[in-house]
Amino acid sequence: MVRRFLKMAAATGLAAMAVVSTPSCADNHESIFIFGVVAVTAPDCTAKGDSGSKLLAYGEMELKITDTYGNFLLVGNQLISRGSPTNLRAEPNRVQITGADIQLTGIDGKDFGFYSVPANGLVSPTVSADPTYAPVFVQIIPPAKGKELQKYLAPTATNASPSLTVLADIVIYGQTLGLNDVKTGKFTFTINVTNGGTIVETYNAVKGKIDCTSVPTTQNFILSCFPGQDVSANPCYYVCPVDPTATGCTP
Repeated sequence: MVRRFLKMAAATGLAAMAVVSTPSCADNHESIFIFGVVAVTAPDCTAKGDSGSKLLAYGEMELKITDTYGNFLLVGNQLISRGSPTNLRAEPNRVQITGADIQLTGIDGKDFGFYSVPANGLVSPTVSADPTYAPVFVQIIPPAKGKELQKYLAPTATNASPSLTVLADIVIYGQTLGLNDVKTGKFTFTINVTNGGTIVETYNAVKGKIDCTSVPTTQNFILSCFPGQDVSANPCYYVCPVDPTATGCTP
């Protein structure tokens, strides 16, 4: 009886050790997280892995100009560094971002669906109580969804420039170099989508007050990191689609 008990105890102990030593999926939403959407500015249009970076409170998308919305999301890593050059131990907690899951919904209740998009980025582990950050570019609204929005917000006789605010619920996922799967919790980003609204408003504001001859067509994008979304400082880019006959616009 004692021998049988010892065998059972040994087997149980081995099983417990196996469970403990098996790599687990860090699916607690605490290892990595989305800090916000970086507000990149022209002309450099670069995003830095800095928690002090300026963030967007919301996004803007003009469907007359673009059918996509993409931006840099600031991703934080709270995993502690375990690498050791002294002991020749490679770093297992550096995170390789591989993609993002997105649910897009209009505030009017319209469900634009759930989809996944590829994403790339490398987020180093931290060596202190503060997380480390890295910018990861995500195409939040890909062309297929942008075209769906264009159809949904098609101008009508009673509404020449329809608009809709959409909510993008974003989860970024990846894998540590130690082969543990990780993902963030849900991050919701608001995007105000217009179909002609931004162009019309800007055109009315500068109509007859600007000569686009000084802004060659080849430079129309120079003051906008992502043409058709967020802020464009080049009013000629909005004037010409509305009035191709305006001074300096190419017919």
